[in-house]
Amino acid sequence: MLKNFYPNLHQIIVQQKNIFDHKSYLSFNKESFAYKDELQKVNIITAHLLQYRKTIDVIQIHLDHPFDVAIAVFACSSVCIPFTFEEVNTKYKTLLINEAYLKDTLHNQTVSKEGLKLIKKVNPESIFMISNDKSVSYKEFLNHIFEKINHQEKPPKVYSYNPFNIVSKYLYVQHLIHALFNRSSFEIVYLKNEFNISIEEIEYQKNKPNILFFQPINNHKKAYKHLWKTLENDFNIYYINYATDKITDVNFNEEVRSYIKTYPFKFNAYIAHDFSGILAFNIIDETLSTSFLLAIDTPLIFNPSDNNELLKDWGEVAKNQSITTSLWEYANTYYHNLSKNNKNTSKSYKSINPLNLPSVKKKDVPMGIFLSHTSSLQQEIYSSFEWESINSLLEFKIKLNCDHTEVFDKRNSKIISDRLHFVLNDHVVTSRKTVLE
Repeated sequence: MLKNFYPNLHQIIVQQKNIFDHKSYLSFNKESFAYKDELQKVNIITAHLLQYRKTIDVIQIHLDHPFDVAIAVFACSSVCIPFTFEEVNTKYKTLLINEAYLKDTLHNQTVSKEGLKLIKKVNPESIFMISNDKSVSYKEFLNHIFEKINHQEKPPKVYSYNPFNIVSKYLYVQHLIHALFNRSSFEIVYLKNEFNISIEEIEYQKNKPNILFFQPINNHKKAYKHLWKTLENDFNIYYINYATDKITDVNFNEEVRSYIKTYPFKFNAYIAHDFSGILAFNIIDETLSTSFLLAIDTPLIFNPSDNNELLKDWGEVAKNQSITTSLWEYANTYYHNLSKNNKNTSKSYKSINPLNLPSVKKKDVPMGIFLSHTSSLQQEIYSSFEWESINSLLEFKIKLNCDHTEVFDKRNSKIISDRLHFVLNDHVVTSRKTVLE
């Protein structure tokens, strides 16, 4: 029975070498993790990481490909430096392993190994990995694996891996080490992203700040074209796609958040239009809140319980079938069938939020607002632009002299671009008071 056995995992990797020379350890997309070749990559990264063993508290792994994740985890374990897939507390001294680091280190193999040795036996109380700012020791992690081995539990033959879900990555590591001890192999398949989330690169050059644009709910991607033109010389521009008809799904916000957090690049600013601004605001948590959010023509949606009189008014409106049908058709021209409710169902209009859009909760997010004189559905849905009432870090609120359809024309795109340049060049996250313009 395995117990009290806490080796450096590099020893286990080397011991399995002869076995895995003759069979696949991991397979993915008809590719095999060729153990002999991959072990050489682990050794190169390990030799490089040994230089940091006394100066780094934790290594952040921001990689998506399962083979790359395996190399990084094995290298971290070999040098006994804890790893994490998350942004960690600033109290830790960190090193980032991403695609650029992996590529550069594997390409440049000139590392001095003088005086650098692996620890043969690991202190069982030393930290193996960090999750949610909580440390997991070698003892805690490996005892969990040993328990599976002692009960003759086999690793799965197929593992559904979601590269944009942090929990999935930690489970992958568990299967990775279990298979290593068990001398077995398994196939990796990507877990299907039911919300069709992807990030598209619009403009990229090295060493520039990154801006992520949120897909408008009406799917009019070209609306941003003038603004992109004014920003492309100074910023890398990315665009996030998603299934807009899923925006009311309870799991959607979390999937978008996880996707952005695990994307290889970090974003200095988010830009969102209309109700996609609500999505952007809702997905920002403490790990993303150092970025600046610019919301354009994004109204706040209020809950029916906030205003009984208005709720009563909506109840009266709902009784008139022709009005509700007309309103529904008008809403659909802007919001791309956000609700699955039939347009003839009067129940849809018994709330102040007939499109079932997510409401907004108070939080502190570095943020600015641009708005037009005639924002869409301003009269049809009980809304306001009083963002200062829920966000103490609102830095500005600027009214553009235009209607909703002109908010991204050349003139206004230049105004928005100039303000964004100013904000990002001089932006420091503080709890300063709201400045309204």
